[in-house]
Amino acid sequence: MINPGYLSITLKKDDGTVFKVPYSKISGNISSTKSESKLVLSHRSLLEVPRKANPFSMMQELRNILVNSPWHISYLEPQINKVDEKEDNIILEIVVHSIGEEGIEKLQILIEEYLEQTTIS
Repeated sequence: MINPGYLSITLKKDDGTVFKVPYSKISGNISSTKSESKLVLSHRSLLEVPRKANPFSMMQELRNILVNSPWHISYLEPQINKVDEKEDNIILEIVVHSIGEEGIEKLQILIEEYLEQTTIS
């Protein structure tokens, strides 16, 4: 930069070329983006699944469904863990990540649909 003026700024390139850029050209191209970290929502839920349903297999299948859904954030893994055991059931904790409430709701629907299919069959 050589000279900041009232209506334009004078710049000098590495090769020695000098040019003026009007501030109106600069201000006309301002763009902003929101920080994605402020938009990321996490949701934790506990699910009780029958022990006879092969919980390890269910955890793997459910993880694949969530990872491949368009609503889960690709760089954050869903967390699915066994947190408790009862006589006939196992309690799973599922943590999913999405941008916005709508994404969280759609992920919850996917989980519910999966559980309905696996416990019926």
